[in-house]
Amino acid sequence: VQTCALPIYNSDDGGLRNHHTKRLKSYLSRSSGLSVQEIERRAERKVHALQYTTQWMALALIAKEVGLPMNDIIDVFQS
Repeated sequence: VQTCALPIYNSDDGGLRNHHTKRLKSYLSRSSGLSVQEIERRAERKVHALQYTTQWMALALIAKEVGLPMNDIIDVFQS
């Protein structure tokens, strides 16, 4: 099993986090054929339903649901 370290962000890097979140939404949209608005809707529903999850985790769950390889998602987080 190959492991990799995801970047750890603190509260001072909201701009970087927003940049990566936008990139991930765009990637999910292109790869899945869903609109960005549908990706956002699904993510909000997951955050609301799970309560303690982050938007990033919700987006990762959506990626898994639509059958995208998780290595690709991890690469988006790392770049």
